[in-house]
Amino acid sequence: MGVKSVFGGGGGAPTDAQYVALATDASLTAERVLTAGAGISLTDAGAGGAVTVAATAGAAGKILQVVHVPFTGLYATTSTTFNDVAVVGSTMQASITPSADTSTILIQVSVNLSVKYQAHGYWRVWDGSAAVSGGVADPAHALQESGLIFSARTDWNATSSTQVAGYATTILDAPATVSAVTYTVQAKSSSSSPVTVNQNTRNSNVLVDSPGISSITLFEIGA
Repeated sequence: MGVKSVFGGGGGAPTDAQYVALATDASLTAERVLTAGAGISLTDAGAGGAVTVAATAGAAGKILQVVHVPFTGLYATTSTTFNDVAVVGSTMQASITPSADTSTILIQVSVNLSVKYQAHGYWRVWDGSAAVSGGVADPAHALQESGLIFSARTDWNATSSTQVAGYATTILDAPATVSAVTYTVQAKSSSSSPVTVNQNTRNSNVLVDSPGISSITLFEIGA
């Protein structure tokens, strides 16, 4: 079976073919114009060159993606150095891969925490190498520490246990990368008394000791 040519005797290309063009052409009758939609760019290298189709980071200020991770584990620590808020099989952390290195990451943290009587508890968000945002220590006081998102203690007149209380904050990071970034909530105590997440420090068999839920949510914001 032969193949019939669509070109006849030097007559040129058929004008009614379904061409895709970069602009309308008076010599054609059924061409389609290639047009960039939202989040897409077209770059024409000119005659004999290529047309490049690429995804863009989106309009400035737009939310490009959202990652939400709930944490229901019953966590407690007496460590005086920071460690991950984690239980077997679950860590209070979230990972995101920015679509552009100019994006910023808005981080929302909600923690249900309690602190044992006469102890102080401290929490921060860690990106694997440094604390993200947080408070700024007064340089006049050498024992203060930067990077804390929550600092909590019990009332000095409290009993030996403390009920959970909800704390929430929003912070901003500019990771300048298109590789995955993991944000982890970490905690430490000021002494050998425990600080907890999602549970009363006594965790007894009463309604008021029912556990809470914590979460971390990441929003990628286009530049």
